[in-house]
Amino acid sequence: MRIQSVVMPSRDIPPGPTGQRVAENVAALRTDRGYTKTELGRLLAGLGRPMTLDVLAKLEGQQRRVDPDDLVALALALRVTPNRLLLPGKAEDTEVQLTPARAASGRDVWTWASGEKLLAPNDGPFVVEHHSRFLSENRPHRGRGFTMNQEDEHEHVLRPIREALQQASDAGVPPTALVDCVESFNRLQSLTATVRAHIAALQHQDTEEDDDGQR
Repeated sequence: MRIQSVVMPSRDIPPGPTGQRVAENVAALRTDRGYTKTELGRLLAGLGRPMTLDVLAKLEGQQRRVDPDDLVALALALRVTPNRLLLPGKAEDTEVQLTPARAASGRDVWTWASGEKLLAPNDGPFVVEHHSRFLSENRPHRGRGFTMNQEDEHEHVLRPIREALQQASDAGVPPTALVDCVESFNRLQSLTATVRAHIAALQHQDTEEDDDGQR
């Protein structure tokens, strides 16, 4: 029986655009925190992910790839999220290269990585259902929102909304504008709920004061 050997990818393969950004961010954040490579290595060892000085030097010099376990350990040691290592430090309109064939503005990249907005496709129409699923799958800490049964129950209300958004997309309205429209509505609803709660609290306070005055 012949056993085929599996060749694992070398960590010495030069990183791509995101890997390069990780290396730059690690070096910049380490310096900002006032850590030497020795101190950062000690922190990583305490997290169960030790790295030698040579490894850290290669990492920051973009000569060594960072795997997912390294990324999480580095983020913990530098007191940031993994996203902060993967992305630029500022959410600006400057183009950010994600892969050799995919780029987007820093602002869109950050909202995408934070689970707030589906990154607009390079081509093809914006599909409302894709964005709804994106939000539910990438923000589990906020809850899923509607269940499938609830969506079916309210289908008569949701269908025209989906159709209107789809028609706007087909007419050339940018996907980001459609998402901003939905998010503006959500913010308005949240503000309305806050104002109503504040008014209810004031009314309750007035009622208690009236009761105290009658005693």
